[in-house]
Amino acid sequence: MSKERAPPELEKAITAKKAKKEPCDSREGLILLARLAADGNRYDHMFRYMRRLIAIVAPDGPLTMHERKVFSMSCTILLEGHREAYRYVSKAASDSATVDPQRAEAATEYLELIASDIAKHCTDVVGIIDICFLPAGTGPVGSAATPEARVFYKKMKGDFIKYMAEVKDGPEKEKIAQDAFMAYSSAKEDEEQLPATNPTRLELELSLALFYFDIRCLPVAAYSVAKEAVDRAMQEVEATGQTASEEASVLIGRLQSYMEIWKV
Repeated sequence: MSKERAPPELEKAITAKKAKKEPCDSREGLILLARLAADGNRYDHMFRYMRRLIAIVAPDGPLTMHERKVFSMSCTILLEGHREAYRYVSKAASDSATVDPQRAEAATEYLELIASDIAKHCTDVVGIIDICFLPAGTGPVGSAATPEARVFYKKMKGDFIKYMAEVKDGPEKEKIAQDAFMAYSSAKEDEEQLPATNPTRLELELSLALFYFDIRCLPVAAYSVAKEAVDRAMQEVEATGQTASEEASVLIGRLQSYMEIWKV
């Protein structure tokens, strides 16, 4: 007995549905979903959508500047809650050490769990960057990356390695910190190809300065990095007669604010 065919109108509707792309199947749709997830404070979903976008795009080419920023935002905001929790619980452990040993012991144990979550997320992000955007050799994405993209990803890599160093102690912290410094140093080699007022270059200088202050405990070095970045940017503005972009101006202002803190 032959199988009955569906009415032509129904067959047409089924075919159209199969041909229709869902939002999660296109880079435009995934960016939209990531933005919606951020608006709803679901940063885990935001990160998931950006990983999906990278899986679609990375085999063939690089992310756009906007996609890079959304990817970075998804990684950073998702981690920030863990970092805040670590700082709070760390303080609780310290404050309770003498007055409430049991609470201090519980806080110390909980710190280990938070630190593990931070390390896992950071390792995940660094792995994505290394495999998809900074491949060893001449992969299609790595070879096509612009100097600005290379600085962006190397700076981002340094940041997330630094976040791992924040929750470590002793020799392990020093080893991880050195890995972060190597990532920043590699980015510094590429930044020379960018204008002094380029926001990505200024973000790198800010990250490096914070690394010296937060991880190395070297306020003088942090101040020096910030001052050199600000001086270069101001000299470029004077030489070209052009006003720095709004984003660059904000970053220059942040560097100057930190310089006041680090001044000795």
